[in-house]
Amino acid sequence: MEYYDIVRSSCNFDEKLCMKLGFKGIAKAPGDISITDAASGRIVRGERNIVYGSGNLLIGAVKKGAGAVWITDYLLDKKLLDVISDNSIPLVFPLSDIIFAKGLQRPRLMAKMSVLLKYSKKLGLGISFITLADSQKNMCSYMQLIEIAKLLGADDELARTGLSEINKRILYD
Repeated sequence: MEYYDIVRSSCNFDEKLCMKLGFKGIAKAPGDISITDAASGRIVRGERNIVYGSGNLLIGAVKKGAGAVWITDYLLDKKLLDVISDNSIPLVFPLSDIIFAKGLQRPRLMAKMSVLLKYSKKLGLGISFITLADSQKNMCSYMQLIEIAKLLGADDELARTGLSEINKRILYD
């Protein structure tokens, strides 16, 4: 299986590190793919992008043609998830949010993400796991990302698909 990741544009890495971490490709955002705030309204249909935000703003962004969606507050919004499902848009889980959370933030965040992941699986959404690492030292291997996804409630197949097929679709389709 070929695995793909998305990191922040401030993250400097080379092809050698990409291979050591087990990835076929790593994209920078913004750069190779854009990250757009749903509140800005600057969503271009057909552009490779991840739109972030929450609630009704994301519903509008999905309808405008978001490439993938990141629900930043990780709250379960059934109406939003139904719209995402109807439009066959992948849902992105940046695992760096968990990795760098401190104190009681981490278990709270994991609980929210787990509930969102569980409902998303029921709907059959495409689920993507990425790092969005901001530096080389914060990057994770594909195996580490799979294990973190499993902590959230993903099974092995979902975690691997989220790092391979779904991420490839976000980056190259």
